[in-house]
Amino acid sequence: MPDDYIELKRKAQIGSEALKRVNGPAYKIGSAANLLYESAGGSDDWAKGVGQIKYVYTVELRPSDDMNDAHAHFAFMLPSTFIEPVGQETYVGVKEFLRSLITSRRQKSSSKNIYES
Repeated sequence: MPDDYIELKRKAQIGSEALKRVNGPAYKIGSAANLLYESAGGSDDWAKGVGQIKYVYTVELRPSDDMNDAHAHFAFMLPSTFIEPVGQETYVGVKEFLRSLITSRRQKSSSKNIYES
């Protein structure tokens, strides 16, 4: 796990909670290797390790309206009826995630200003 795994997970939880508020399904949070499968050399590994990008995530499409229904898993062939709801969820989730980053940055900046005075 990366050194900042706890922070990555905390920020992902913010996005996941926002996704759930839109249409109801809950997205799982965790490392791609633990939730999906281990694979080396993916773009997420490169972005985090070589690209030194702080916040790197793998987001999978939700399987169905019922995230607990093992028989309703469509893999990467999500029916077209899911395009709009998944788009809505993803937009709101990413927006809230970014909002949390901006808020954190502002809080760090204002606390630095207090001590620099």
